[in-house]
Amino acid sequence: MDAVFDRRDESIAIADVAEREGVAFQGLWLTAPREVLLHRVAQRRGDVSDATGDVLLSQIERAVTPADWVLIAADASVEEVCAEAQGALA
Repeated sequence: MDAVFDRRDESIAIADVAEREGVAFQGLWLTAPREVLLHRVAQRRGDVSDATGDVLLSQIERAVTPADWVLIAADASVEEVCAEAQGALA
């Protein structure tokens, strides 16, 4: 599942869905400096996301990192981020 889940009720709900369906769930919370995130959003072209810089800033302000999700520094290389995510899910 790829989504923001920036509100506590949303992160709880997705974990509840997994439990109800009898599948394992481990949330991954990707984080990066605000400037990096804003740059990435500004560089999007032909992306399905409707996020703008303003949307991103709003998400950052209200975000509550779920305590039981694994934090991953997403300002590393794609390979490093993927390796860390795979390790968390192993």
